[in-house]
Amino acid sequence: MTLPLRRWGDFLLWLEDERENSTATRNARLAALRSFADYLQYEEPEMLTECRGILSIHTKKGSEGHLKYLSSEAVKAILEEAAEGSLRDLALLQLLYDSGCRVGELINLSTNSLALRNPSESSTVYLVGKGRKSRIVGISSAHHLAS
Repeated sequence: MTLPLRRWGDFLLWLEDERENSTATRNARLAALRSFADYLQYEEPEMLTECRGILSIHTKKGSEGHLKYLSSEAVKAILEEAAEGSLRDLALLQLLYDSGCRVGELINLSTNSLALRNPSESSTVYLVGKGRKSRIVGISSAHHLAS
């Protein structure tokens, strides 16, 4: 049994060119191939050279994705639409927008997490995020959570 290195390189090129897979997909396939080669070099020592060749194939760096975000006008349109609906939906959307919190953080809020003050002072929300990291975030006093 042989595992010619050129053939695996051709396979990775085929994934990108013919199948039009992303760099991330190509690298995932390479990771699986490397894992198999790592296993095989101990099970079939006579294939050590081929396995080392496969293990030496480098991952490709993908292009950095650009963050996509809503324009100010789009956010304003969403909030105006929510204002026509329920007050709860508007409050949730405004809090998400003002604090930049994740939905999971929003779900875990309690009434003790909000410190609403009069419009001349800044209001805050206490968020607990991933890894139980906590932070206090100021929220817009203009909205005061749809009140």
